[in-house]
Amino acid sequence: MYAKDPEIILPLDCDGGDTGTSTRANSSVLTKSDSF
Repeated sequence: MYAKDPEIILPLDCDGGDTGTSTRANSSVLTKSDSF
Protein backbone atom coordinates (compact mmCIF):
# COMPACT_ATOMS: atom_id res chain seq x y z
CA MET A 1 0.00 0.00 0.00
CA TYR A 2 1.02 3.63 0.49
CA ALA A 3 2.18 2.87 4.03
CA LYS A 4 5.96 2.71 4.14
CA ASP A 5 6.51 2.20 7.86
CA PRO A 6 4.54 -0.28 10.00
CA GLU A 7 3.88 2.58 12.41
CA ILE A 8 1.62 4.21 9.85
CA ILE A 9 -0.58 1.13 9.77
CA LEU A 10 -1.25 1.44 13.49
CA PRO A 11 -3.28 4.66 13.35
CA LEU A 12 -4.81 3.54 10.07
CA ASP A 13 -6.08 0.30 11.55
CA CYS A 14 -7.13 1.77 14.87
CA ASP A 15 -8.47 4.89 13.18
CA GLY A 16 -7.60 6.93 16.24
CA GLY A 17 -5.95 10.13 15.01
CA ASP A 18 -4.00 11.25 18.06
CA THR A 19 -2.25 8.23 19.49
CA GLY A 20 1.41 9.08 19.86
CA THR A 21 2.92 7.51 16.74
CA SER A 22 -0.09 8.50 14.65
CA THR A 23 0.92 12.13 15.05
CA ARG A 24 3.57 11.91 12.34
CA ALA A 25 1.72 9.22 10.44
CA ASN A 26 -1.40 11.37 10.54
CA SER A 27 0.19 13.55 7.88
CA SER A 28 -0.04 10.79 5.28
CA VAL A 29 -2.84 8.68 6.72
CA LEU A 30 -4.97 11.75 7.31
CA THR A 31 -5.63 12.14 3.62
CA LYS A 32 -6.33 8.47 2.94
CA SER A 33 -7.87 7.31 6.22
CA ASP A 34 -9.58 10.35 7.70
CA SER A 35 -10.35 13.45 5.68
CA PHE A 36 -10.38 16.07 8.39
